[in-house]
Amino acid sequence: SPIRHDYFTIYAKKERIECTVLRILTNHNTRRNRSVKKHNGRCAQTPFQSQRIPLIKVAKKCWNLLMLVSWHFYSVFMVEVLQVLSVSFATVGICALLRFWRYNRRNRLPVNRETARQIMQKALEMNRFHSFSAQQLADMIRSGSATSTEITNAHIDHIKLVNPLLNAVVRDRFDEALQEAAAADDLITKYKAEGISLDTLPPLHGVPCTVKECFALTGMPNASGLVSRKDVIASEDATVVKRIREAGAIPMAVTNTSELCMWMESHNSLYGRTRNPYDLSRIVGGSSGGEGSIIGSGASPFGVGSDIGGSIRMPAFFNGVFGHKPSGGLIPGTGQYPVAGGVALKYLTTGPLCRKAEDLAFLSTIMMGPDEQDEGCVEFPE
Repeated sequence: SPIRHDYFTIYAKKERIECTVLRILTNHNTRRNRSVKKHNGRCAQTPFQSQRIPLIKVAKKCWNLLMLVSWHFYSVFMVEVLQVLSVSFATVGICALLRFWRYNRRNRLPVNRETARQIMQKALEMNRFHSFSAQQLADMIRSGSATSTEITNAHIDHIKLVNPLLNAVVRDRFDEALQEAAAADDLITKYKAEGISLDTLPPLHGVPCTVKECFALTGMPNASGLVSRKDVIASEDATVVKRIREAGAIPMAVTNTSELCMWMESHNSLYGRTRNPYDLSRIVGGSSGGEGSIIGSGASPFGVGSDIGGSIRMPAFFNGVFGHKPSGGLIPGTGQYPVAGGVALKYLTTGPLCRKAEDLAFLSTIMMGPDEQDEGCVEFPE
């Protein structure tokens, strides 16, 4: 390093300077009693005046020596500081590069944009039910123009085709969903055989849907993107999930969320990043980004989300679907993790995301009402 000095050189210079100082002092003592006359012939200066010039020189030499020693210690100190800083910056840089490499490796696009566009288009063509609302699908099932098994199976095939690109669904229950769809069809057949009006069926009878992973769905994970909760499996349904299932809906899967539902992008260390169905290089928003992505792709007619600072509204906007954040206290949040407390409980609300705007009020009506568990949920006047 240019500021590092050889110790031998430093001390050699120091000794030379000390010798010089001693020589000056010696010469000063020998001239001490001389009288110095000025060139114009005036009388000699006083002894005090004759000592001023040598003392200044001595002071300068001592100052130079002090500066030399100080520079030596300063240079050694700075070299050590620079070494520590260089090691620190190198460590931080290496860690940043490794993190960037791991992030890109995990979240790199599985296919190019053109291939992704073709796959998404093919999935839409395969699923002839992708453009219908939940109410329209329920009417089709009642009228017999389509069965719940046919509709559910079409949406499952759609998910299987697009989810490897989107990473929106983090755990599926396709076999159970098909069994529930078959049971829904059998119930319609039974009603027709016994002459029972199909109007008595629940409003979402046989309609498939998806659920945000932070809501408890029996047999499904309930980690909210948190690695420490990766083994948590729900043993019962959250209140809102229970209500839509009682209304006849069939959950097909749970979808991705941001870690602890705290961020505006649906990415976490447990499930990875969810991609936008319109452009895989774009984000889907958060924290209900998995719902926004899978509904935006046409693979689910509606889903359940939650919102405290845009977690329903942003994914709806980012993915071209509809979402509603209802007034605080309208729909209970019992059974979701994490749940807010205190004043924030009024702002954390549960609401629907759907393909068609006509389903917003319809689904909100099914979900609303106190459950005697959520203290923030109250009865609203009709």
